Amino acid sequence: MHNGNLSKYLKDFPGSPRIALIHDIVSGLEYLHNQNIVHGDLKAKNVLVSNQGRAILADFGISHVHKTDLTSTKDNSGTYNWMAPEILSSPKPTPESDIWSLGCTCYEALTGKWPFPDLEQTKDVIKALSEVPVIPGKVDQIELEGWPENQQKVWKLVESCWESEPRDRPSALTLRSEIKELDPDAESKPKSNDNDNRTRRMKTKRIDFRRVDSILSQITSPDGATKALNQATDCNGLEKGESYLTNMTNSQSNHPPQPNHPC
Repeated sequence: MHNGNLSKYLKDFPGSPRIALIHDIVSGLEYLHNQNIVHGDLKAKNVLVSNQGRAILADFGISHVHKTDLTSTKDNSGTYNWMAPEILSSPKPTPESDIWSLGCTCYEALTGKWPFPDLEQTKDVIKALSEVPVIPGKVDQIELEGWPENQQKVWKLVESCWESEPRDRPSALTLRSEIKELDPDAESKPKSNDNDNRTRRMKTKRIDFRRVDSILSQITSPDGATKALNQATDCNGLEKGESYLTNMTNSQSNHPPQPNHPC
């Protein structure tokens, strides 16, 4: 796919609709869990973005945790940054540990940062994971208040994914239902601007061509032009005709040009 993974996509297109992408990720995870499949390594680099801008899960069921050196830094896979705390004592991933990783992936999508952004080495991440409670990422209150309302609501859902007790975390089904209520597709619908509105008005404005012909046929004499001008000043979609009639009246009566009649 030309857009690459989610991490790259958000760097290339920072204005992309976040909630729609998150909804796609949650929907994909719900599908896997319904098939009794655990992803096991969910993060932005394992989410591909289609040419239509839809998020698609990839590399599910593949874990790189045991290949990561404890002294490695963020230049390496960094899978520990997305890993649920219980995986330290029970390496087998579960749907609940997927939900933790989902929260971390959503954190990436919303902020552009890795989980535990201030920790450089894996050993520091592991130490943080062993402490209870642990929060992989935070958003400054001032920054949060500057987010759109729906993104603030999604952030509350993200925080619920990081409950210390796995059983207290919401299911993918619950999360998808909550996000769907926010109408994620509305984010990606084009918003009309002033130019669009002007174009729409121009396309829908109806001109009475019979009336135009009647007015123009009368400008054969100063009296006729004056009568035509009086008919034109009702602003019935004939602004340009009014300007033309005004100039004709001025030229035939030897008066200086007058400003257009304001509608």
